[in-house]
Amino acid sequence: MSTTGFTGDEAFEFGNRASDAEARQLAMLLGVPQTALDARPGAAATALWEWLDRHGRLGELPAALRLVKHDEPGTSWEGGDVAQTADVVILTPLADEFDAVRAAMRGGKPDTWGSRTIHRGEIAGQRVVVVPILGMGNGRATLAARDAVAVWNPSRLLLVGIAGGVPEGSDDMRLGDVLIPTEVVGYELAKVKPGRIDRRWDVFKPDHDLLLVAQQVQPAEWVHTIGASRPDGTGGRVIPRVHVGPVLSGDKVLAENAAVTDLRQHWPKAVGVEMEAVGVALVAYTGGPAFLMIRAASDFADEDKNDDWRRYAAAAAAEFALAVLRRAAR
Repeated sequence: MSTTGFTGDEAFEFGNRASDAEARQLAMLLGVPQTALDARPGAAATALWEWLDRHGRLGELPAALRLVKHDEPGTSWEGGDVAQTADVVILTPLADEFDAVRAAMRGGKPDTWGSRTIHRGEIAGQRVVVVPILGMGNGRATLAARDAVAVWNPSRLLLVGIAGGVPEGSDDMRLGDVLIPTEVVGYELAKVKPGRIDRRWDVFKPDHDLLLVAQQVQPAEWVHTIGASRPDGTGGRVIPRVHVGPVLSGDKVLAENAAVTDLRQHWPKAVGVEMEAVGVALVAYTGGPAFLMIRAASDFADEDKNDDWRRYAAAAAAEFALAVLRRAAR
């Protein structure tokens, strides 16, 4: 037996007998890019083996294979069986956002999924997995969401974190307020013509029931548990509000009034701008889980953009998201 847990004959058997579907499930469990398996059409198992070998990770394959084949008894939800079904997957693009959700859960356990450190626990009887996207942008969000849905098959898929607020789209918006989309609007697709850009909007709606639940959450259910201090102290409005409206999603960090003003010509009631919601919404629409984005305004996407409100906004979004899950479970 080799140090990888396979003999040479077993390696041959794996490459020749494992189905493409099984190989792709293994790749998702191990955090291997699905594109790596496309290198050998019709021979995904061989491609997976070669990728793991090149990256010195063949030793991880035996345990993952046993999970896929269900050769090992299951463990409790907070144990080590990463292949279990979850009721809710929460995706977070940035480390600050992941840490905020983990802290707000006030329990659960860390786990590993490929190269990711995830967090698992329960909220109002719902099994929750918090998964970092490991970067910004709709492309990365699509890949992370697709793989997470394939592995855990959740009934609900949340995107939680910070965003740029658009105060002109709502009444009395302040930094730290929560933003909920009536529509997620992708603005990157466009046709460039002489002297103008004709945008081709990519519009997704959140799950109707989750949106209704979010609009029913009361301040007493989440505000007083926010575990971060407001940068503006306690002299002004200290109770964050919830703003509901279109949220614009692209692959650019917007820090200029002119850019937001241009988008608002078409979406005057937009309450926020961010970079991952279209990617996650697309997976939800094709994969089945109910989707909702929950963000809090850490800046106003203008020239004054800075990180002063980042920690508070991440904590506010996390607490509100868990309040939505608690109310949804009633």
